[in-house]
Amino acid sequence: MTSRARGLAILFLATAFSPGCVHYWRPRVAQRPVAEQGVALFHERWNDQQFDEMYKSIGLRSRAATRMIAGIRLWRDQYGSFVSSEQMAATCEPSGLTFIYHARYSKGDVTERFAWEVYGGEAHLLLYQMADGFEDIPGDLPDRCPENN
Repeated sequence: MTSRARGLAILFLATAFSPGCVHYWRPRVAQRPVAEQGVALFHERWNDQQFDEMYKSIGLRSRAATRMIAGIRLWRDQYGSFVSSEQMAATCEPSGLTFIYHARYSKGDVTERFAWEVYGGEAHLLLYQMADGFEDIPGDLPDRCPENN
């Protein structure tokens, strides 16, 4: 590949994945509701301690998924049962959807971060993070999901 062709390929990739492209991208199916249902299912499985089912919904395989489940098991012991949550921020892009929630558990409040990939009509968890307490969410962090997403 010539240096000019390589440069054009890099320029194309940078343009295709820049945040500005979010406004022009329209998925074939509404992905946001599928991912939000994934959050609800995650919390149900959390309460029922269905870690094997959680593992099946993780988009990663191998040791990364095993480590994620190990962390979720520890957090389940530490925070107890899920009680309620409120979505605080959402970002939807071609590569995935990210949500931030303030959640209440039987043993404390947390801020949760979920990253999802939707394919085959199902949400696949890519990232789950939890932090103690309700973190401040910047007021200028808009809901960056297209209406049809």
